[in-house]
Amino acid sequence: MKKYTNFKIAVVFSIVALFALLLPISSAIAAEAHGTTIVRDADGCTVRMTVQIAVDIATQAEFDDVKTSLEACFNRTCEIPCENPEHGHCDVICTIDVRKLADIPDADKPKYHIVSMTNDISSAVPGTPNSGRSTSDFERANSNGISGTLLHRAWCHEVLHLCGLEDKYCDLRRGDPDNIEVLPCDPPGPIPCDCEIADGANRCTKPCTGFENDAMATLSVDMSCDNVIAIVELAGLNSCPVDPCCPIPEEGSSTNKDIYQGMLEDWGTNIEIVLFGQHPILNHFDGSPPQWGFQTFEILTSEYSTSLRWSNPYSPIPPGNTVHVGWVTPTATTIMDAGWRDDILWDPIWDGTIFEIGHEILPLTESPGYPTLRLTYGIPTTQPVWITELYYLLWDYPFPLDLLKPENPFLDPTSPEFAMTPIAIEPIEMFPGDAIDIEIVELSLSGQPIVIRFSGSGNNSYVEYGQHIITAPTADVPTLSEWGMMLMGLLLLVIGTVAVVRRRRRKAVLNEA
Repeated sequence: MKKYTNFKIAVVFSIVALFALLLPISSAIAAEAHGTTIVRDADGCTVRMTVQIAVDIATQAEFDDVKTSLEACFNRTCEIPCENPEHGHCDVICTIDVRKLADIPDADKPKYHIVSMTNDISSAVPGTPNSGRSTSDFERANSNGISGTLLHRAWCHEVLHLCGLEDKYCDLRRGDPDNIEVLPCDPPGPIPCDCEIADGANRCTKPCTGFENDAMATLSVDMSCDNVIAIVELAGLNSCPVDPCCPIPEEGSSTNKDIYQGMLEDWGTNIEIVLFGQHPILNHFDGSPPQWGFQTFEILTSEYSTSLRWSNPYSPIPPGNTVHVGWVTPTATTIMDAGWRDDILWDPIWDGTIFEIGHEILPLTESPGYPTLRLTYGIPTTQPVWITELYYLLWDYPFPLDLLKPENPFLDPTSPEFAMTPIAIEPIEMFPGDAIDIEIVELSLSGQPIVIRFSGSGNNSYVEYGQHIITAPTADVPTLSEWGMMLMGLLLLVIGTVAVVRRRRRKAVLNEA
C-alpha cells in the first residue's frame, strides 16, 4: 500500500513538473545589466556590446518596423585593430534586443532603454554605456515629412544617442523671421555653419568638419562600425591586447619562393624544396594566388636535410603560371634541391622551374654598421640566373609570412603604397656555386626586421621575397676557455715567481753559512 501511494505521488509530481515546463515563463528574459552593456570576454580578444530597447505606445506594425530597422543597424561584427594592424584584430560583436515594454518583467524594465512613438520630431536623452538606461521618442512615419530609409536612419541615430554618442552637426533654428539661433559644432571646425533653412521649415543642419559621412551628422548615410567603436571607446574597451590577441609573427628567416609552372603538357600538382641540414619550420605559407594554393603541406627530415612538400591534387596549376610558397626558420637556410614532383613516387619532373637563390643578412660587424645581403646560387645546374632589381624595406614589425608576396601593396612596385627602397645594382649574372655580398644601408639599430625583394630572369622571370632580423654586433668577450688560459698563465707566472724568490733566499742562506 505504501509503495502504491509513493508511486501515485511520483506520477502527480511528474505531471505537475511537465505542466510547469509548458507554461510561458515571463521571468526568463536574459537581460543584461544596462540599456547599453559592453563587456570583454575572458579570452580578452572579443568585446560584446548589447543594446536593449523597450518600445512603448506603438502599434504592432510600428513595433515590427522599429525592430527590423534597429536590428539591421546594430546586429553586426566590427573590429578593433591591433597596434600593428598586420598582426590581427579583436572582434566587437554588437547585438540589439528589441521588445515591447509590456512583455518585459518589471524587474528587468530598468535594464532597457525606453522608446515611445510620437508625432513630434525624434529626440533622445543621451545615455552612458554600462550605466542604467535612457529614453527616446521615435517619430512616426510621415508625421514630419520623412519615411522609409530616412526614418529608419533617424531611429538608429536616436539609439546611438541612447548609447552615449553626441550629434556631429551644427544646427540653425528659426524662432521667428528675425531670430535664428546657431548651435555650433563642438569643437568648431573650419567649415562655417551656413546651411539654408528651407521654406516652411524651422531648422537646418550641416555636418561638422570630419564627420561628413557619419550617422551622427547626417541621415544620408547608414550607421557604421565607426559608431560602434566610438561607443566601445566610451566604455574604455577599445583596445586589443597584444597577448594573446595580437601575436607577433615568428622572428627568424622568412623565405618566399617564386614557382613557375614551365611544363608544357602536364598540370603541376606537387612541389618539393629540400633544405640542407635539419631545421625547425616555424611557419609555412601554402601558396598564392588563392585559386592555386596548395591543399597539403608535409615536412620530412633526414640526417642531412629537411624536405618541404606541398601538394595540390584538386586544383593543379596550369602551364605558364606562377605561384608562391614560403617558410620561416630560426636561421637562414640553403636549398639543396627544388622542383616539381610526380603524383606517385614524388620523382623529379625536370622541366618545371624554381629559382634557388638563397639569401641571408649577415650580422653587423660594428656599430653603426652596414647590413650585408648575401645571395647564394647553390644548386648544381647549368642554368645561370640574372638578378636585375633589388629592393629593401625596414619595418617596425615582422611581416606575416603570407604577406611576403607581390599582392602586398607595400611590396608591389606598381602600387601607390609601395614603400621599398631600391638598391642601385648593375644586372648580376649568377652561376651555380656563386655567392655575392651587397651592402644595403648604414644602420645602427639591431633587432629590426628587413624585407628584401629581388627579381630577374632565367628560363623565365621571377620575383622573390625574404625577411630577416638585423642582429647587433657582438663584443669580443673572451670565451671560458680563453679566460681559463689567461688564469692558467697568470697562475704559472705566480708559481714561477715564488719558486725563483724561494731559490734566491735559499742560496743567500747557504752563502751566509
